[in-house]
Amino acid sequence: MSEKLASVREISYSEVEGYLPPVEPFDSDGEFPDVLICALGFEDRTRAIAGRLAQTVDISKSKHPLAIYCEYQTNNEDNAANRGPLLELLNASYERSVSVAADDPASLRARMLNELSQVANSSAKPISVMVDISAAAGSLILTLCAVLTEFSATHRMGLRVAYAEAESYEPSKDAYEVNGEQLVLKACSSGDASSLHEFGVAEVEINELYPGSPQEGREELIIALPAYRTERLSRCLRRLSSEPILPVGDHVHWILGEPPAKELAFRLEFQKRVINRLLVGESDPISSGKALTSENMSVTSTLHYQQTTRRIVEIVDAHLGHALSLVHMGSKMQGLGAGLALAVRAEVTVCYARPTRFNPKLYSGGIGSMWQVVFSDFGAVIRMLRTVGQLQMTTSIETLRSGLPVQ
Repeated sequence: MSEKLASVREISYSEVEGYLPPVEPFDSDGEFPDVLICALGFEDRTRAIAGRLAQTVDISKSKHPLAIYCEYQTNNEDNAANRGPLLELLNASYERSVSVAADDPASLRARMLNELSQVANSSAKPISVMVDISAAAGSLILTLCAVLTEFSATHRMGLRVAYAEAESYEPSKDAYEVNGEQLVLKACSSGDASSLHEFGVAEVEINELYPGSPQEGREELIIALPAYRTERLSRCLRRLSSEPILPVGDHVHWILGEPPAKELAFRLEFQKRVINRLLVGESDPISSGKALTSENMSVTSTLHYQQTTRRIVEIVDAHLGHALSLVHMGSKMQGLGAGLALAVRAEVTVCYARPTRFNPKLYSGGIGSMWQVVFSDFGAVIRMLRTVGQLQMTTSIETLRSGLPVQ
């Protein structure tokens, strides 16, 4: 005699994380994308991926359907220096090049879904899309993740995320070793045209593509991926929280970025010092009792996005019932990781802030290593990630032998 036995278990993250493809060196000899999405920024690396792709164009064949470039409201005159050269590269490879507003999530979503659908509807096979995040701001990366996740729910799509590092970043290791404490103090103060990276706050908004599910009366938790200045970050925290912000309370979990390159390892130490300074405010660190600890801080790679995806999903799942928010000002590949996590945990509200101005001369320079992440079927990856935390019933057939209990 036999009897069906059933058990119920929860699908763990470790069971599906293998579906996230690795970060690998950029391959310009691979399949040329039907659609290229990039950002028009002021950095040298703005044209790096498009330039590498243009080198592989076979002019004897027809051009590819569509290039989309995202334009910012900030630093228009600096970005304009790259517009002509970027468009020349795009127009050499694509039939059409269209511009979308990088700082308007709803407008970008509507325009991009329409453009992608036109390409998909004119093709008998799944379309291939490349997103170049080299010059993309953190808020734009999250917006693009939301749009592509939505599109992949109704259209099969191969997605390649491309990323060119800068050759050099500010501050340099030498500058940090000589003036570390001064840099930390400046990072936590109001900036100006001589400030590292950026200064001022133009606007603070909730990304309407990530409204989350906020409810009054819930305990708050903000997941913050900081940059190296705190002016915009503090404004976002004040927008999201009803708790006192300075010094920052226990309702924030910090995800800091660790560069894989040894020569950039000091940037993690710099970031820790900046956030510790923000935590204590003007008070004495010992008497305030505020500091980064293993309980309120995680560290993920600035390049290997999978670490950030996993950590955010873990944090969200450990705080069910909280009012959850996220502020991303970390690395671009951390942004990809955050975007994937938000695609499967929609209860998180996203807040972002634009600076008054970036300071190009104190930002980055040159073109460094180029990387890619290849999703052969992006929608399938999202569907697999969404099974994490779901209950799965399994059955087995056990033979009942005389006198023996069923195990």
